[in-house]
Amino acid sequence: MSPFLKGEHYMKRLIILTAALSTLSTQASFFDFLKSHPGANRLINNASNIQFGSDNTVGIVKENTKGQCIAAIHEAIQQQKDSPNSLGVISAASLTSKAYASSLEGSYTQNFKGDGFFAKNLRRGLSNRTMIKVNSFSDKVIPHEISGCSKHSEIQSVRKIEFKGKVCRSITHQLASEKYRVLFCEKDQTAYTDFLELDSKIIKEYEEVK
Repeated sequence: MSPFLKGEHYMKRLIILTAALSTLSTQASFFDFLKSHPGANRLINNASNIQFGSDNTVGIVKENTKGQCIAAIHEAIQQQKDSPNSLGVISAASLTSKAYASSLEGSYTQNFKGDGFFAKNLRRGLSNRTMIKVNSFSDKVIPHEISGCSKHSEIQSVRKIEFKGKVCRSITHQLASEKYRVLFCEKDQTAYTDFLELDSKIIKEYEEVK
């Protein structure tokens, strides 16, 4: 067995997924298959060691240790210091449409339970009723999207804030002793990460649903 496959349940997931993919001849049919087979969609959601490439290829990735996840945060901190965007943070993801005020409201759960499997970890801290979808993202600057790192992170708080002239939903994650936040801002088609705790004004606190 490959060292990247940990446990019999992962092998079973891979076998099932491989069997499903073997019946499909086009990329379009693959996504049609997911829509019509919610069980397969859930399988992909839960199989953290299965990764989809930008060309819709499927591969197996090794889960990172907690130490490697912390190291990734340190690299992101340095990136923000060396090459921040115009807001002083990092542009981490592009959304399929602008995030409007209503889509940024609401209580949250530790793990996002809304629709769609793509960038599900990035959307942790958003309301499960939100319609926000992600077009593309860089996991290097979103630690809990790096393979194996989500299980080591916990959401500490979710707030509505005023930041650099924008109104944003700020989701603070903690991984070991490290903290950082993800920002989804009103009328903005980009999601940001902030590892330096830049100044902002708290407008509202959101509750966690347990």
